[in-house]
Amino acid sequence: MIVNDYMISDLFSTSVAAGKKANEIMYISSSQLEAAGISNIGQIEVYFHIYDSDSWDTLFDSEAAVIKTGAYENMDKAVEIEGQELYAQDGIRIVGQYVDDNSFWGMAVLLYIENSSGKKVGINCDNMSVNGFMVTPLFSSTIYDGKKAFDDITLLSSELEENGITSVEDIEVNFHIYDAETYETITDTGAISFRVN
Repeated sequence: MIVNDYMISDLFSTSVAAGKKANEIMYISSSQLEAAGISNIGQIEVYFHIYDSDSWDTLFDSEAAVIKTGAYENMDKAVEIEGQELYAQDGIRIVGQYVDDNSFWGMAVLLYIENSSGKKVGINCDNMSVNGFMVTPLFSSTIYDGKKAFDDITLLSSELEENGITSVEDIEVNFHIYDAETYETITDTGAISFRVN
């Protein structure tokens, strides 16, 4: 789902028997809307994946279904981006913003990502350390061409506790950036270090 040009997580799945209909609700991540500064939704783009619920075979993947609301002319589109630029090359930009202490699994490092590369890209990370201790990052993001996203690298509270980490200060991480259609590597960044204020 894309809201006002920002990739936003949604929660939606439904099963419809042959010859039947269903009315369902698609839930949108309020925390990601807030991070993107979106309170005035003007445009929603949705891509549907339709499959056989018995065999799991893909029937088809839809083109974007675009919904323009009555707020389209005045929709929220720009938010001030603060933080440390971690990567900016070939139309892909990653900015490290801040640490969220109240993530579901523990702590999370919020990233802002822009993609104007001409490709749908996927980004994940590995070899991450926090305050000098190796940790397991939970992060995978897909950003369509011409879109933006706020996404976070989740840090497991159990690992932070094992290493006596109560606050995240120094971070080192490698990003793996790839073409989300072909899975061909665009770049592996090597170690990127930054401090969280």
